[in-house]
Amino acid sequence: MPELLEFDAAGSNADGTDPGSPLSIMNANYRVLSHSYASPEEQVLFAESVDTEGGLPVGRHAVNRTITMSLEMVDATGSLLRALLAKVAKIRREGGTLKRTLATGQVGIFDLHTAGAVDPSFDISYYSGNLVKVDLSFIGKPYMRGASVTLTAHTESTLPCLVFTETGIAGDVPALGKLRITDAQGVDQGFVVWGMQSKEYSSSANAALFYEAETRTAMGGSATAAGPSGASGSGSNVMRNTDLASGFLAILSTQATGGGAHLSHVGGFRVFARVQVPATGTGTVSVAFQWAQGHLTNWTTNTTQVIDQSREGTWVLLDLGPIDIARVTYGTQRWEGRVLAKSTRSGYDIDIDCLYIVPVDEGYGVAVAVPTPPTATPTTYLARDDFNQTAGNLSGKTLPTGGTWTTVAIDAAATTDFAVDAANAVLTRIDTGSGPHRRGAHNGTNYTNISVDFDYEVNKALAGGALLRYVDNSNFASLQISATSFSLAIVVGGVTVALETALIGLSTGWRSFRVAVNAAGRWALYASAGTGGFYQLQASGRRSEFATGGVLASGKCGLIDDVATTARNFDNFRLWAPPTDAAMFASRSLEVSSFGALQEAAAGSNWSDHRNYEGDNLRVPPAGAEGRSVRFFVKASRNDPYDDGADPAIDDLTAQLTYVPRFLVAPS
Repeated sequence: MPELLEFDAAGSNADGTDPGSPLSIMNANYRVLSHSYASPEEQVLFAESVDTEGGLPVGRHAVNRTITMSLEMVDATGSLLRALLAKVAKIRREGGTLKRTLATGQVGIFDLHTAGAVDPSFDISYYSGNLVKVDLSFIGKPYMRGASVTLTAHTESTLPCLVFTETGIAGDVPALGKLRITDAQGVDQGFVVWGMQSKEYSSSANAALFYEAETRTAMGGSATAAGPSGASGSGSNVMRNTDLASGFLAILSTQATGGGAHLSHVGGFRVFARVQVPATGTGTVSVAFQWAQGHLTNWTTNTTQVIDQSREGTWVLLDLGPIDIARVTYGTQRWEGRVLAKSTRSGYDIDIDCLYIVPVDEGYGVAVAVPTPPTATPTTYLARDDFNQTAGNLSGKTLPTGGTWTTVAIDAAATTDFAVDAANAVLTRIDTGSGPHRRGAHNGTNYTNISVDFDYEVNKALAGGALLRYVDNSNFASLQISATSFSLAIVVGGVTVALETALIGLSTGWRSFRVAVNAAGRWALYASAGTGGFYQLQASGRRSEFATGGVLASGKCGLIDDVATTARNFDNFRLWAPPTDAAMFASRSLEVSSFGALQEAAAGSNWSDHRNYEGDNLRVPPAGAEGRSVRFFVKASRNDPYDDGADPAIDDLTAQLTYVPRFLVAPS
């Protein structure tokens, strides 16, 4: 096939879109006399001091590439020249591409930023002045792109993470990458972390990115055991310690079982652990990671992670912090990490399922779900009432949407009902007795994913708020608000199992509130500066009782009020199902690329920028003369370890790499 040159070829943008209308210039219309693609220069930033011999490189980048060419054409009508000049003008305005296809079929694409001056010359000696010669120049990105390559998809259906290696990545510089991660379990994932390594990659078993805890060395009286349901592996598949003390105790070493080999990683990593504390006591367990290298005497202890009691009885994912392992100058490359644990109650237990050692130097990123967005607006209401009704007790009154009000005395002494104040079109209640006088109001329907919106006249008393997931008087959750704080109470079997409080600092007077709870167990409290204003997040978290399978996975929703010396007023009650978020929706994908992170919509087909991704864009190191491989780590969890940490299941996961190689030199 003949060589081809084409401006703005179809699909030649780096993201596969069309940069404009294509114009071919190596054909019967345009004769290319010469074309040159000067390789880009590299600019290196050096730093020096009295201790260095010369400057040391601390940064580098390639400068833009200049492309020149000369064309001639026989243009009796001037249409060829006009088409060429129009394309040059378009490239000046908004950039474009130049696609070069060699006779061998090899494709190279140059991304053009702008074009230089154009001064066509007309030869009047031939063809009656119709012979036109044009010299062109362009400035573009430094590297030439090759054809996109899509590699084989990798699926993990057994282990709690996916680790895979790719070889033969073409090019001279890091390729433009696209890593598509897909949930293969059919459940929303609230957290996804990925990492990549190439230069310091080793296939040694002592430099792996995932280790089952039972393959490591027990410390502090720990021993392997058959773990709780959901542990990875089989048989004795956890490392268990049953005698935690009030001070930190090393309970697991990364050294291979039986005093075997130490680890031999090189570079920066982030360590995660999957652990479980039984739901059998009142103690609080804390975990930390300690590490050292070389002679193993200079230990670093990372930040302590506290396992909230609400997470007891389920697997949790803990971020145990960063490590940085230098390559040794002499001797054997080795380092050791130790998991430390302590408890406020002596003799407490902990199970360690596995360790993840996630590379961060050459590529690392985290995507998490966000709470119900404060800007979300309902499209329909499940229930609503603006209390523009006749005066009288609320119980038995019909909502404009959503059935009939039912009120319940959560505390036996709460005999005073909510009442409609017809003159002011508000709901009011006053109960000045002593002790708890909580009374709730709901429409009798059970819900899971809800947002309770209401206006409330805030005063100093912690009295009014939202009734959440009400089953009966012995099993419910409520969130009550005052001017200075909020209180989230969770009652199971008549016992308050959790009482979360926090200062929020609200001004008194009428304000709008929004309390959202979803099927993943996440909750969030929002408030506006007045009524009907912009909602701002005040507090959020996750409770396992609210999640699917929890004791309060569904329930009735409405309003709640307690004892106070003055009347509490409510207005504009609205109940609706807000949109839910995920780091990666069920059976959908998260895509990390050279241009950022994209999230596939829950319904599929549509993609948008991920709202809560932090980390690197994906540039894939080439194999190069050294023939290096690239190893990827991917881990998904149903919940965010920085919010709740519950990692209750081992879900199937798929990842596939697509890359566009890039080159310094354009082939001749």
